[in-house]
Order: sequence, then structure tokens, then C-alpha cells
Amino acid sequence: MKDIKDTAKLIRKSLKAAYKGFKFSVTISRYSLGQSLSVEIKALPASFGPVLNAEIDETYGVRLMTGTAANLRKAVEALVSSFNGGEFYSCVSFASAIRR
Repeated sequence: MKDIKDTAKLIRKSLKAAYKGFKFSVTISRYSLGQSLSVEIKALPASFGPVLNAEIDETYGVRLMTGTAANLRKAVEALVSSFNGGEFYSCVSFASAIRR
């Protein structure tokens, strides 16, 4: 199993190669029952265009992302998810049934 610190380095390298002109923050957290990795888009190239449109979400009252920004978010999430080694939920018990 790779250390999360090594995974963060690989993600930074992949983001830098895939998105020239963009700036990302990749941070890790460690806690008693696990660890996490967060990625934040910090800066976009001027040619990217607007991130938010004029449309307001009726439930939350915030402006919605443009289609281009939403697509970028999905692409970055997919890239980062490709490094996911698995998930473990310590608060959930799992049981399976054998059918006869």
C-alpha cells in the first residue's frame, strides 16, 4: 500500500501535466481512523472563461457553475479517483446472507 503522501505527489504531477496554466492545491489529512486527500482548483487560465453563470439555484440561493466549469470539475474528479486504492467505512458493519 502506498503512503498517502506519495499518492498526493503523483496526483500533483498528473494534474500539472494534464492542466497547464491551472493551479491546484493537493492536501492530505491524517486522523485516528484514517486519512484523506483533498484537491482544490486555485486558479484558472484567463482563456478558461467564466466559472459561474447568472442562473441562481433555487434551493441554496447560489450561482450555478457554467457547463465548462462543471466539465472541468468532473474531469479532475475522474483523474483523482483513478488513484483511489479503495474505501473503508469503519462505522458500518457488513453482513451477507447465504441463499440455499
